[in-house]
Amino acid sequence: EAGGSAVALSSADADEDNLPPPPSRHLFPPESLRSLLEWREIRGAGPGLSNLGNTCFMNAVLQCLAYTPPLANACLDRTHSQGCHATGYCLYCELESHVRAVHQPKAPRAIAPRALARRLRSVSRAFRPGRQEDAHEFLIGLLQRLQEAALLPHGGEEQVGAEVAQTTELMQTFGGTLCSRLRCAVCERTSTSYEGFVDLALELRGASSVERAPRALTPPRTLTLTLSLTLSLSLSLSLSLTLTRTLPQ
Repeated sequence: EAGGSAVALSSADADEDNLPPPPSRHLFPPESLRSLLEWREIRGAGPGLSNLGNTCFMNAVLQCLAYTPPLANACLDRTHSQGCHATGYCLYCELESHVRAVHQPKAPRAIAPRALARRLRSVSRAFRPGRQEDAHEFLIGLLQRLQEAALLPHGGEEQVGAEVAQTTELMQTFGGTLCSRLRCAVCERTSTSYEGFVDLALELRGASSVERAPRALTPPRTLTLTLSLTLSLSLSLSLSLTLTRTLPQ
């Protein structure tokens, strides 16, 4: 058996050393996204959404997205539909139409998002019309479908690669990057990898704010590992996880 191998996990603040290498190109220019970060005009509360039969989970997500400035402004500008390559139904175009309806100056007091409700299974085949579903699952599934639609004009993720795929307007708004750095205490070699994400499970208890909660994502701790190997081997490894932003400042 190998000796005790100590693996230390810690969370670090993002710095230049932890930033992923710049992508070879951007599918949506960061400077264009910056112009979408602020509301162009301030209006009162918009319309509510009618419950079409246990659709409150969908309505809650749609209302949040409709009032997220970068996405809402992109929809108002028809950013996606002007270059959409879908040959049939496009969920992104449907969402764009919904957001535009919500922000119409003379919108009614309530809107019934029937088109999106009818296409609920286009978000996830596990969803069933008329059945209460989980809002978080709907949000993640919706963002995945929107991302696929955003990549379609560029040939999909397989064509552009995972790194460039993170530069759509959606991933720059809702995504982030997890930097994992593994360092061997013996040879001091470091291995760094980057992984995109759109959601993280955070522990809010003990955190003074949501912004500080990611610091507790991987609290410092030491794990003792016992490995069964043919040769006796003892390793000491340190692993640091860092969250980096993708939204332009």
